[in-house]
Amino acid sequence: YELVDGRPVLMAGARQVHDQIVVNLLRHLGNRLAGKRCRPHTADIAARMVRGNVRRPDVTIDCGPRERDALESLGPTIFFEVLS
Repeated sequence: YELVDGRPVLMAGARQVHDQIVVNLLRHLGNRLAGKRCRPHTADIAARMVRGNVRRPDVTIDCGPRERDALESLGPTIFFEVLS
């Protein structure tokens, strides 16, 4: 689910072609960011947007503090959304 204008919106699952693009992007970004402050997250980590919306981008680069139990990005810097 995502929270859009105060309403929960059901997200559909991804097709394999979409998922393969996300996996490739995560692999490349993870390799480039290895040992650096920023790191990639999957759509399992939420991103808080303006007006209280909560989204789940396919990939987020997070440069914020690392908190093991956080459910959302603490320093989202870049969002990637794969268009299918």
